[in-house]
Amino acid sequence: MLILSQYDVRLIRVQAEHLSLILRWRNNDWVRKNMFVQDILQEKDQLAWFNSINNASNYYFIIEYLGEKVGLIHAKNFSEEDGIGEGGIFIGEYDYLETWASVMASICLLNFIFAKTNINRSMVRVQAHNRRAISYNLKLGYKIDFEDANELRMILDKEDFLYKTTVLKSVLSKISKGQDALILEGEKASNNLTQINRLFEN
Repeated sequence: MLILSQYDVRLIRVQAEHLSLILRWRNNDWVRKNMFVQDILQEKDQLAWFNSINNASNYYFIIEYLGEKVGLIHAKNFSEEDGIGEGGIFIGEYDYLETWASVMASICLLNFIFAKTNINRSMVRVQAHNRRAISYNLKLGYKIDFEDANELRMILDKEDFLYKTTVLKSVLSKISKGQDALILEGEKASNNLTQINRLFEN
């Protein structure tokens, strides 16, 4: 299992045992309203989804903030040829919507992607009405690449991320109880990219 830790978050790669928790989160009204698919999902949907993403091109993590599991973050559809992956996040526990959980998780995952893989761009798709998510991604350094009445597509380059988040990382260092440095735990696995498996060779 792959686990990333930084600041006050641990990102735990999704396992089958997490599916019921993710399903409960995913069906919350405040989560569904910002999804492109807003149907109430069933257990069979979650299992099919897990089977489709449990591979080397997709990295979904449970967000554990100050010891509590609070949401989901991902980097999916990795294309090493194009150097890009697609990101996304949601907080599933209502009491944690206004905490630093999402910011710390985003910084942690992006630090991992840009420092430890060959991916140098991240793309996110956001509903056009979700102004809060758009503002959030702009603060991380994303730029609007495409926009229509329903959707915005935003792109983040590694250089823009490093520049735009300098001050933010300084703030996180001051307010967090955990380590500033990114910490990796895990072992080689068939559902990891070769370059990630190499991190655990010694």
